Amino acid sequence: MHSISKSSIERLREQAEQFLKDGFSPQKLQHLEQIKDYIHELQVYQVELEMQADELRKTQEELTVSRDEYSGLYDRAPIGYLTMDFSGILLKVNQTFADMMQIFPENLYRKPLSQFIQQQDQSLFFTICAKAPHSERFRSAELGFIRRDATIFYGRLDITLINHHRSTPSHYRLTVVDVTEKRQTEQEKIRLETEILKFQKEDSLKRLAGGIAHNFNNLLTVIMGNLELAHEDKHIQPQTLQSLDEAYDASTKAAKLSTMMLSYLGFPPTKPQRIDVSQSLEGILGVLKSTLHGLLRLTYLPSRGPIWVTGDPTQLAQIINNLIANSVEAIGKDAGTIRVRVYEDEFSSRNLPPSVHGERVQPGHYACIEITDSGCGMNSKTLEKSIDPFFTTHFTGRGLGLSAVWGIVHAHGGYFYIESSPGVGTQVKILLPTALPQHQASLPYRPPPRQHSPTHGSILFIDDDQIVRKIGKLILEEEGYAVIEAQGGKEGVAIFREQRQEILGVILDFAMPDQDGIITLNKLRAIDANLSVLLVSGYLKEQTVDKFFNEQPNGFLQKPFSRDEFLQAVAELIPGF
Repeated sequence: MHSISKSSIERLREQAEQFLKDGFSPQKLQHLEQIKDYIHELQVYQVELEMQADELRKTQEELTVSRDEYSGLYDRAPIGYLTMDFSGILLKVNQTFADMMQIFPENLYRKPLSQFIQQQDQSLFFTICAKAPHSERFRSAELGFIRRDATIFYGRLDITLINHHRSTPSHYRLTVVDVTEKRQTEQEKIRLETEILKFQKEDSLKRLAGGIAHNFNNLLTVIMGNLELAHEDKHIQPQTLQSLDEAYDASTKAAKLSTMMLSYLGFPPTKPQRIDVSQSLEGILGVLKSTLHGLLRLTYLPSRGPIWVTGDPTQLAQIINNLIANSVEAIGKDAGTIRVRVYEDEFSSRNLPPSVHGERVQPGHYACIEITDSGCGMNSKTLEKSIDPFFTTHFTGRGLGLSAVWGIVHAHGGYFYIESSPGVGTQVKILLPTALPQHQASLPYRPPPRQHSPTHGSILFIDDDQIVRKIGKLILEEEGYAVIEAQGGKEGVAIFREQRQEILGVILDFAMPDQDGIITLNKLRAIDANLSVLLVSGYLKEQTVDKFFNEQPNGFLQKPFSRDEFLQAVAELIPGF
């Protein structure tokens, strides 16, 4: 490629001007060929300049396209891109981050990024900014960003340090990935895992309570049976008779404790009644008032009329006793108030949050028992554990407490709520489904007059507990009845197969190690479809009878039972007894 320097072009121009000024002469024309060469070189140079201009235009167009593509990729990237100086001021943001923030990009420019980070995360943000130049370990964090509408989205912030020439100050390049959905998923996972652990813990505790109560009731059956048999001894001394009565009363209280343990399992009452909640509470609170110290004031706001529910009055009294006892302990020896209010209303999940175990209220008409005290209250951690069995804020445990209350309420188809704040007090709400009014009072049970036993036939008593069988056999034999014992389900079926003509009925235990009551009953009925069977168990009726499918027992008797209850159940089992 030919090229002409600037000095040559200027000299050529000067010669041309001088040539025109002096006119044409033969001497001057000798340079004509040289001038032609210069002109040719000028033309070539012109063409080269035009070609270079075309190349520059093409390069400019390509750079423009590339810039537009980069700008589009930058602004529409799936993550937020930011440039920030060392003082935390935003120098540049892409459209994605602006969309995350619901703010126009120009409204973010020259603003401190910390302005858009929630208060509790700002210290973490400043920490990673300070440590980023010195360590690669502290260059990312999940932060909460405040949108224009004051809502929060969570983003993973990663910082990269950009170093330019010494004359140009360094800055940060940041990326932000929206992790709100991921965070919510993790929180939901944690919530579900917590609920599963809670369910497993409750299930384990229920199994434990059921097992203890079952064995406990077996022992109480033996104790109460022996006490009743000893009580009938005509030669017993009055002082010994009084001791037997005291022992029997203690056994009765122990049986109530066992029932309370079973109520934690959440099964409905065995013998439900229609109860006027307002009237029942008036009687319960009247007794409790006399036990309170002088500085404590208990007020009761009953409903204007009766409020009927279906349930167990003893368990209802237990609920009130436990809750009032908690309020008294929360107030202590200081002056304070406990207010009990009863009313009925329509409730649903719209006007009530989930209960203590997360159940949502089914829409309906409920009786509400509301107990409010001015005690010390509970913080959130204590409140969360308050319904755990045997939990207490005292040095040693006091019992089932609120867990039994929840179990009873749940067994009655109700809902349980607790609201409490330290230094403010506690409010408990219990919702129980209302029932139709009671039109006829139920008569108390009276044992039927004892009759002579039938002239023939025996009762097969199947129970793995030898002492329980012994007590039952003594009670029945005192009535002149023949009893055949079997120490398990398999032995009982074998005996019945051999002596079926002699056996009039079977008393069958539910839980036996070799063969449970369900299998045993099915095998017995396979031999005799009309066989009368009385099921006895230390478990609740709902834990036993409801598990039978094909064959059902004719009756159920829960341990511990009194002599009269046992004889009444057998009389109903076998006509003519």
